[in-house]
Amino acid sequence: MKYHKIFAGCYQFCCVCCAIIYSIFPAMDGQTLAVPIYSPFDVEKYRVYLYSFEVCCFFMTACNNSAFDGMTVGLTTIMAAQLDVLKDNLKHAADVDANGSFWEQEEKVKERLKTCVRHHNAILEFTAKTQDVFSAGVFFQILASS
Repeated sequence: MKYHKIFAGCYQFCCVCCAIIYSIFPAMDGQTLAVPIYSPFDVEKYRVYLYSFEVCCFFMTACNNSAFDGMTVGLTTIMAAQLDVLKDNLKHAADVDANGSFWEQEEKVKERLKTCVRHHNAILEFTAKTQDVFSAGVFFQILASS
């Protein structure tokens, strides 16, 4: 999770830098608007308002894009971490105490395995829900960027 925070911060910084560049360079080049659009009214008359609107849209898009991507990557990181926890629990499920009886040890192992099965089912449910929520959004994001 530590690396996810670093990645998310760097990605948000890059998105904001991109929005700044898209906002500043068209004005430096002398363009009327950052993104040329059709307008039924005189663009020169409302240039400041339209340019400000485009700049606000750049920053909102940068924030939304970085938040959506960061959340998707964060949930994927949580899934991977839960699988690592499950793997560790499975490795140690058969650990026995030398002082206990065989039947007590057998019951402890069974309980640990039942807990691992419940954990695995919870991971599968979480993965399915996350996939249902984000699959369409990721698809449209990839479609729009290609």
